[in-house]
Amino acid sequence: MTNTLANRLKKALQRGGGYSSVAKAAGISQTSLNNYLSGKGEMKVSIASKLAKACNISLEWLIDGVGNMEAGSSPSISSKEVISIPIYDVTISADHGVEPISQDVKDLVVLPKKLLLDYSSINWKHVIAVTVSGDSMFPTLHDGDTILVQTDIDELVSGAIYVVRVENELLVKRLRRLVNGNIQVISDNTLYPPEELNAKQLQAMIEGGGSPVQIIGKVIWRSGHMGN
Repeated sequence: MTNTLANRLKKALQRGGGYSSVAKAAGISQTSLNNYLSGKGEMKVSIASKLAKACNISLEWLIDGVGNMEAGSSPSISSKEVISIPIYDVTISADHGVEPISQDVKDLVVLPKKLLLDYSSINWKHVIAVTVSGDSMFPTLHDGDTILVQTDIDELVSGAIYVVRVENELLVKRLRRLVNGNIQVISDNTLYPPEELNAKQLQAMIEGGGSPVQIIGKVIWRSGHMGN
């Protein structure tokens, strides 16, 4: 059994006495529990806290899979001290593009706010987490990395890394503005040559509006391998 939020919740419900007992103790509907188990609903930290208390388990284990399941086995976490970001069941390719499998929430990234002081201006409601596939952004991004993507952007920051939709495929690339107004699409892995887009294509990417190429958001954080 994989260590996903849904599977951890299933174990928690078994310990807590089943659906109806846990739902009543936590003040949550059984329909909501079913949605969390199927990955269709985003579980907020405040809800996870109620479920952890009702099942007498560790909140940190439930929301992030860290430590042991037993309550009191790890330091307590206040929902006011962390930011909870949904991980979508979507693969973002660093190579030639991968079509999204689905857009269901499969887990959560939970980060202490004190580690995110440099991101205080970001509206976290517009941040999603996705998984990287491929090696074209190596060594900056590795195959299997989790990245956070800020989706409420209205301008391009030259040299930053972005998630870009090309028709039905999703790519992660570095975008650099050139002196002629065009945009260079760069893979950090030098084995992959850069490409170039003109200024008109760039504006269509930012605005969306049915364009086959669109900027989904800017990559602001990564988690994954540190080695080669």
